[in-house]
Amino acid sequence: MQPENLFFTSVVLLVLVSCPVVAASEMWSQTYGGGTDDEEAYALVEASDGGYAVTGDGMLFVKTDEHGNVEWTRAYEGNSLIVTSDGGYAMACYTPAGFNSCDFQLRKIGANGNLEWSKTYGGPDTDRAFSLVETPDGGFAVVGDTYSFAELRSDCWLVKTDRYGNMEWNRTYGGPQFDAAHSVIVTSDGGFMIAGYKDYQDNWVGAHFWLIKTDTYGNMLWNKTYSNMNDMAYCVIETMDGGFAVVGATAAGWMTDTSAGVWVVKTDEQGNMEWNRTYGDGMARAIVELSDGCYVFAGGNRLIKTDASGNIVWSSTYDTETINSVIQTSDGGYALAGSLNGDFWLAKADEQGVIPEFPSWIILLFFLAVTLFAVVFKKRLTHVRRYSA
Repeated sequence: MQPENLFFTSVVLLVLVSCPVVAASEMWSQTYGGGTDDEEAYALVEASDGGYAVTGDGMLFVKTDEHGNVEWTRAYEGNSLIVTSDGGYAMACYTPAGFNSCDFQLRKIGANGNLEWSKTYGGPDTDRAFSLVETPDGGFAVVGDTYSFAELRSDCWLVKTDRYGNMEWNRTYGGPQFDAAHSVIVTSDGGFMIAGYKDYQDNWVGAHFWLIKTDTYGNMLWNKTYSNMNDMAYCVIETMDGGFAVVGATAAGWMTDTSAGVWVVKTDEQGNMEWNRTYGDGMARAIVELSDGCYVFAGGNRLIKTDASGNIVWSSTYDTETINSVIQTSDGGYALAGSLNGDFWLAKADEQGVIPEFPSWIILLFFLAVTLFAVVFKKRLTHVRRYSA
């Protein structure tokens, strides 16, 4: 084969091989927003159709397809978001309820983004909802903090509703200090696990990770605190061994989102600590357990994978302000949500946490340019050979 033919054939093969890889990589990064510079995504779910739904601060609820292309948006704001058993969504946040006060708010949203109903719960003071879960009976459990019904300052507040958002019962947990909840899950025994913080110095700078285990009706079975310094727990999951993994931030930096270290605590089924690890600066608001017992969590602008004992397997850093949510997707990769340049940020990473630096269309244009160069180069060589002959 002549050299020019060999060169041309090699380039064409490179293009043919590379293009399918780009198309199937399922890695992308997108931003969404209205230009207000204060939009931040807090919660992310994989929708029943394979796309994604994300909400947060800035009155924005975005539904995308599997490639991150917007299908619809709604003016809803939420701290927590779940896919419900009917294929729709439920969202928890808090809403103004008068002068210097707010209430829990729970919204039920259809698969098309239309509001089905909205309910508020609260008293005369400030009550803020941060997390929700669908319960086995089709209802919902919502947690946050309450000043209206607290013993003295703020307490953790758990509200249980039916499938239409009507309150069935509620419970408060705490003491005379500042106490709050940021995460709730339904445990394998049908009860609830709540994670947040318990203030032990009564001055907002001395807090512990706090776990509360309840029965199906919210009656406390046990509670545990864990302290590395000044700590706040943001997310809890039940692990495959029946224990729990909790993530958040340690040190006073969690009050300003800076100079805080990501802290992960692993416990047994009774809340006894098995191990804990601290990972650099930032705070973690989400954690997932993988099928092999490893963990992946987002902290600051990093995605970190550890083994079952908390030892780092890999860590990926992204050019974004913060990552507030991470989920493992059905293809084995990860979807991440947070904030970039004041807008919602949604990205799809592969199983190693890799997100492309450039959109796939730029890569395709590059290969097309190389192909065009190869064609021109071949014609030029052919012309030279004929002229030389």
